[in-house]
Amino acid sequence: KEGVQRVQGLTLLGPADAMIVCFTGKDGLNIYSVGDNMSKKGWCLNALQQPPCLHICCTVTHVGQESAFLSDLQAAVDEARTDPAEKEGKAAIYGMTSSLPAGPVNELLKVYNDVVLKV
Repeated sequence: KEGVQRVQGLTLLGPADAMIVCFTGKDGLNIYSVGDNMSKKGWCLNALQQPPCLHICCTVTHVGQESAFLSDLQAAVDEARTDPAEKEGKAAIYGMTSSLPAGPVNELLKVYNDVVLKV
């Protein structure tokens, strides 16, 4: 949690006393673009709404990877600041759905999951 607190452009949400670390962007930073950038770097973060934020569940696979994660996270924030547009990925989906009422959002996400996720 201390490392995320040091990343410029992010604000920690909640105490993060256990293994879940949740954070959001500040000063207009598109947190979903940060998440997309982290995915491209091989990290798996979960996007959430109300407020827009990301979280990571720290497990044994992350032990010893803290420096790499934080370096990639700062780079992802910097990239999102440089190109803040919601062109693709979760940034586009979450950005659009946050402005819609719940009914269409639920249907849209069902179709999106059917198309994107393969069982």
